[in-house]
Amino acid sequence: MATSAMSCPGYLLLAAAAAALLVAEAAGDPATKIGICHGRVGSNLPAPDAAAALLKQNGITKARLFLPDLAVLPAFAAAGIDLTVGVPNENLTYLSSAVPDGALQWLRSSGLATNPVAARLRSLVVGNEVLYSNQFYAPHLVPAMRNLHAALAALGMDGAVRVSSAHASHASDPANVPLAYALSSFTSPGAAAVTVVRDGALAYTSLFDATVDAAAAALEREGFGGVAVAVTETGWPTAGHPAATPENAAVYNGGVAERAARGAGTPRRPGTPVDVFLFDLYDEDGKPGAEIERHFGIFRADGAKAYDVSFA
Repeated sequence: MATSAMSCPGYLLLAAAAAALLVAEAAGDPATKIGICHGRVGSNLPAPDAAAALLKQNGITKARLFLPDLAVLPAFAAAGIDLTVGVPNENLTYLSSAVPDGALQWLRSSGLATNPVAARLRSLVVGNEVLYSNQFYAPHLVPAMRNLHAALAALGMDGAVRVSSAHASHASDPANVPLAYALSSFTSPGAAAVTVVRDGALAYTSLFDATVDAAAAALEREGFGGVAVAVTETGWPTAGHPAATPENAAVYNGGVAERAARGAGTPRRPGTPVDVFLFDLYDEDGKPGAEIERHFGIFRADGAKAYDVSFA
């Protein structure tokens, strides 16, 4: 495991613990609960009101949207769901060149500056995996974040809304990182760990912990040890790959939810809970790419769980 960089290779083709939100201050409650991403690239997705009700019925009070969807935002906010909202990559050039007034206009036109949405907004995720997969936008990332933060300050929202960006870790290296390493720490409490990876005095039995701590170590090396790391997208598919099964998805997502519920830290930061968002609320049949991309849904369109998983 490389602790000096965010790119921790692994079986994350499946686990997709790829995006980590690096927040500028300590994140959330002392014992955080799980959130869920709500992607909207599908042809049979339930209405926003139904999706919001489903989250509430399952005790989930945090959601990540990949863009400011004007249909979803008010429905989720009215249901009392805390919102982490993405700023699309294609908006970064404008936001970086605009003065804070331009960013303020963007916040207003995106429905983020007025209640009830403003009252539930907790984080802006500026750009998505820019440094990993879309270098064109890299020079625009920090200036856009600065302008958005200034715009939030003008609205009196900077104390409640964090501004950061989601970055990806490398995935799909089963030859060097076995499937068991992604699942071992989430199996039954009495089960022996299949893989132990040591980094000095720290021992890792979980690819999840290793990925989070790789980001933490990189931040510490650059002098930002007080910056918390949150996982804004992690999940397990149920089809499209031999290891993509409902059984494995139940083990992985259930384990992530359980550690979030008890406020678990990592070997490097044992006393710091990790804010986590599971991916995805529903399958998204319109997503491009490999077949597994369309099978991350934890719930079916009728509201039934795709497999047995608890969020308590």
